[in-house]
Amino acid sequence: MFRRTIFIGASCAALAVCVSGGSPALAHLEVDEQIAVLDKLLEARPEDPTLYLLRGELNPIHKDWEAAEKDYYQPRSLDPDLYAVEYCLGRMRLEAGDPQRAVEHLERYLEIRPDDARGRATLGRALVKLGRYVAAADQFSAALANAGEGLSQ
Repeated sequence: MFRRTIFIGASCAALAVCVSGGSPALAHLEVDEQIAVLDKLLEARPEDPTLYLLRGELNPIHKDWEAAEKDYYQPRSLDPDLYAVEYCLGRMRLEAGDPQRAVEHLERYLEIRPDDARGRATLGRALVKLGRYVAAADQFSAALANAGEGLSQ
């Protein structure tokens, strides 16, 4: 089965620049302004899952967990194979102080992308929050082992 990859984790400004067709002006907008631009883009392209992910990346900056969650679940309804949503949800849950739910999302993500160093490191941070230090160390070791994988491709 084909699975589409969307790489999440670059700065929000850089992601917004990509969406705007490379306009550096968008990268310099405040977060609220970037969200407003994405709102307008979503009015024109409501079936574009990437736009929801991008807006979802901006909402946690204001600790708006509910809006971020909504934006992360919308792409899943548009494209069930968009597994980057699991990583985004896991990272957001960790930032929101819910490491147990973060672990659940990150483990689902890593079932599909087991060599993702960023996913392993984020899972390791969630496990530390839960006091599961040996499991966290295993994840950090796997993250370090895979850290160069994406660089050589």
